[in-house]
Amino acid sequence: SLSTSGEKAKAKELEANQDGTAQEEFVPIPPLCGSVRLWIAIFCLTANFLVFYVRFSFSISMVCMTGSANDHLPIGNFSLKAPSIVQVRNRSPQKREHEVCRYRMDRFEHCHNFQLQSEFDWDRSIQANMMGTLFYGFILTQVLGGWISDKFGGKQLLVTSMSLLALTSFSIPLFARLHGYTILAIRLVQGMISGLIIPTVISIIPSWCAPEERGTLMSFVIVGLPLSNFLSAPISGLLCATGFDNGWPLTFYFPGILTLIWTIAFHFLASNTPEQHPKISSDELKYLAKYSCRNQSCKQPELPPIPYKAMLTSIPFWALIITQFCSKIGLYSMALTLPLFINEVFHFGIIENGLLSGLPWIGMIALSFTGQLSDYLIRNRIFSVTQVRKGFTVIPMLTWAVLVAAMGHIPSEIGQMVFITIAVSIHQLEMSGGFFISHSDLVGPYAGSAFGITNTIAQLPGFIIPILVAYFAPHGTLSEWRTIFYIASGAKTVGAVIYLFFGSLELQSWAKVTDVEAPIETKEEPGPVKDTKVDA
Repeated sequence: SLSTSGEKAKAKELEANQDGTAQEEFVPIPPLCGSVRLWIAIFCLTANFLVFYVRFSFSISMVCMTGSANDHLPIGNFSLKAPSIVQVRNRSPQKREHEVCRYRMDRFEHCHNFQLQSEFDWDRSIQANMMGTLFYGFILTQVLGGWISDKFGGKQLLVTSMSLLALTSFSIPLFARLHGYTILAIRLVQGMISGLIIPTVISIIPSWCAPEERGTLMSFVIVGLPLSNFLSAPISGLLCATGFDNGWPLTFYFPGILTLIWTIAFHFLASNTPEQHPKISSDELKYLAKYSCRNQSCKQPELPPIPYKAMLTSIPFWALIITQFCSKIGLYSMALTLPLFINEVFHFGIIENGLLSGLPWIGMIALSFTGQLSDYLIRNRIFSVTQVRKGFTVIPMLTWAVLVAAMGHIPSEIGQMVFITIAVSIHQLEMSGGFFISHSDLVGPYAGSAFGITNTIAQLPGFIIPILVAYFAPHGTLSEWRTIFYIASGAKTVGAVIYLFFGSLELQSWAKVTDVEAPIETKEEPGPVKDTKVDA
């Protein structure tokens, strides 16, 4: 169990101290189940889920609002050119009705029809800008969100940001019926709010876990992303099908209500650090006391200014930036274009397309347990922290590159989908035990700001990938798509090599702060496997 294995590791560490100096007091690991730190992780998971639900559910909402799936652009097909003349007008009271089959597949003879009423005439360019505007806003505020959470703590920022996210979700139906331009403004604000939330969530978790539990809790939190991808479309589709107020407003009210409930609960049940939580047990507080100030200083006013110059001239930090950027090229090449690839190459129906597009996300959810595996390997000294983080990064990235490069040459559709599913699923290893959770190892109390920088740059592929697809695959043939896969595979390979040779898990000298304890795992411990770390 988590507690037993951790106690054994601590006991071994204490027995090894034979130099006559004062030994560190042994603190048993309190059970994770029912603990306050688990509840904090659940809050962070649901925050991730709600942020990405708002982002990804908008595509199905757009179909419901305009009434024609043929006019709908898939997520990721961002328009970089604003329309010269935008005409947004409401339908007449006699709204055009479309016969839409809810479960239509060519191989099935029966079909359940329902009436879908369109309310807006928006051309493809307007729809693309509405979906893409959130992504633009998302990039703008991540560094700011990391800085605020590092400097002042994340709780108040999350409460404020999530309240605004709920408010904007509630407001879309009202303003959409006034003028279409208002949605562009609201989506931009939602993107900026999302940029504040994500780095704040990442910076909160390390204050609530010991190093040996970090992979477990972080991988648990990160599951919010694939879970939102998997659930947002079917939930929004069912809400739209109710027909209440034309159905589509419910797709915005529902996440708004969930976000409001989350905000109220988090305000009363969460805190920035264990020391500030009124309900934490004495055993859990004692266990977390030596770690809780590492990433969000309990004496926040004494935290020195963020050393941006040292950070941006650090080779290991740039290795982390490049690795995260290359990893997102691979992820977005699938997440943003997989439905289009299935449509153009496989020629499957819309329901089959949706099911196949969601399949890889299920694989990522299934592999979320690998965070606990990485913790087990570190906690029991089977491998060092450097070996685990680099192994969980380099091996999946290189495997992904081989599978995706070879996938375009597999003759059968089933074989291609197997390769795609495995490739997308193993991306979870990078997030649950690899580079994605290494910011606090590298920069200590500045993890939020560091993540804001790396994740801002990592969002650039969201613009790049659609442009590459339009340029290299204009006709949607398999041979054209192979070029996209080669580019993504090459990027993954570059990221893996960079992290292997230049990545580091050592707390940087410029990140060591007085009264802020450094991570205990940054010092490599001897184990049965020699450290394969390559110095930068």
